[in-house]
Amino acid sequence: MTDPLETFAVKSSDEPSPSYRPVPFSEETPGLLRHLLESKEQAIPTFSETLDYNLNGGLRRKTLIGIASSSGGGKTTFGWQLAQYIAENGRIEGDHTVPIPCMYISLEMAKSTLLEKALSRIGRIDGGELSGRKWLTESNVDLKDEMLKNLVKANQRFTKIARNLRVLGVTEAAPGLMTIDDIRREAEAFLDTYTAHQELTLMRDTPDPDEQEKLVSALELPPQLVIFVDHLQLLSNTKDPTTNAYLPHDPAVSYDLKRLAVSLDCTVVALSRMESEDVHPVIQGADMTAVLKTGYNLIEEKIKALEEESKEMKTEAAAPEEQEELKRERSGHERFRSQKPLQSEGNPIYASLDIEKNREGRTRDALFVWRRAFHEFEEVAVEEESRSLKRFLPWNSAGTESGRE
Repeated sequence: MTDPLETFAVKSSDEPSPSYRPVPFSEETPGLLRHLLESKEQAIPTFSETLDYNLNGGLRRKTLIGIASSSGGGKTTFGWQLAQYIAENGRIEGDHTVPIPCMYISLEMAKSTLLEKALSRIGRIDGGELSGRKWLTESNVDLKDEMLKNLVKANQRFTKIARNLRVLGVTEAAPGLMTIDDIRREAEAFLDTYTAHQELTLMRDTPDPDEQEKLVSALELPPQLVIFVDHLQLLSNTKDPTTNAYLPHDPAVSYDLKRLAVSLDCTVVALSRMESEDVHPVIQGADMTAVLKTGYNLIEEKIKALEEESKEMKTEAAAPEEQEELKRERSGHERFRSQKPLQSEGNPIYASLDIEKNREGRTRDALFVWRRAFHEFEEVAVEEESRSLKRFLPWNSAGTESGRE
């Protein structure tokens, strides 16, 4: 009998294969249940603890995640930082780290621009100094040497990250002309190359026998590709050379991205541009849609909204625990504001990732400081009032999260 898992995959063609036969779902459920119980695969963690909480551990196969923001709202910085984090840190399987391949498709930026943003974040180098090639005009020899040393060090770390990255810039990914089928072909070709490269690396850089056994065991699972599309309105369903580059959002495009995630057994992160605050940002077909909001007055606006919500709860006699939760959240925001993070380095502003829709059911918003000069989002975890405010820094030298009071 045909493996139920095979019939579960979405077909790329409308024409059924000769061996395909429609069956009751009862014939498929044993295989699906077996796969659920036997799978030991962990979710892919992100640099945001709150986002992982909302996703029950992190990114999983066959899912489409949508992140929307207004123009200039930081969606590219957020998505590109997330891709780098995943490519660098991978996923834990047992006591071994499994590398995760990521494909970042930028429909509006050149590869050189993405490299500059990565080096700026990793080296904590002002992005303006990089794009302006400040070392060419710096008269102070010591400052010039320090700048170049930081750049070389950042590049060394990014080179290791980039082993798990495939990047298509605006030249390869033509805005308005790239289709879902193009992404599928690129993804399948990248996975073939990536798998061969992993096997070659294992043979060439053979670790000790125990480590080799763990690595071989971890790599027995097919790689979980994560595809980033930046951004959704520049992606098309069909090739039409007469079309404008910028397209109105077509629900069929995002639905087809979800179909792609299922058929390739991968994760797709779609970045979307919001026309205005009034436009409902939910991305059709997405398992979760989050809105990235930024601004100098963001915390004040959130505190004010929480105060209004608290008044409504009291009027409506809401449950005491709900009122207490709201009070703690407002208190945490106020304590964070009192630390005056906007007076720190990196030309920072506030940012939040607000959940608009989540099939997992969790909708806790994430709070960040966006250090624009470093092209970096730094998450702030607001905890209970009795505990100190803790920041999670994805940019530390070990490439893992660490706490700082």
